[in-house]
Amino acid sequence: MGLHKLTPSELDELEKFIEELLRRSQPQLTPPPAVFGAPPNIDLDFAYLDGRAIIVAQDPERTYLGKISSNRYDPDSIINEYGRGSKFRQDSIMNEHGKFGGTYSQYSPFNPYALNPPKVFVGSRFVGYLTKNTAKHPRIDPDALIGYLRSRAR
Repeated sequence: MGLHKLTPSELDELEKFIEELLRRSQPQLTPPPAVFGAPPNIDLDFAYLDGRAIIVAQDPERTYLGKISSNRYDPDSIINEYGRGSKFRQDSIMNEHGKFGGTYSQYSPFNPYALNPPKVFVGSRFVGYLTKNTAKHPRIDPDALIGYLRSRAR
């Protein structure tokens, strides 16, 4: 036996195998389709959350942090700069100096090491963690979500 050169078809098969292995090992950026009942498409997942989902902190008080909504006039929307999305509110994920924003708070979605990031719910059903922490699953990236909401702001 011994070593031999791979044929072109064997190389193709090896490349396909490696690509599939890499695809399966990539961390999920959005919750799996079973969570949302939609195909694994970030636009569909965020579209499903838009106007339906709320964010709740994992602090002892279970603080309500706002609604996932592209309606920038909704006072509960996390993208409303004068409502829940204000950088001055103590209970806003947009307040980088507050308990629920910034990169250091254990309750912040922007802390990549947060053990207690906010949870996202549709109705009473938990659908994922709003967090930069890639160890949490299912995970919704806060920057991607906010970018999506702002791009569709009305």
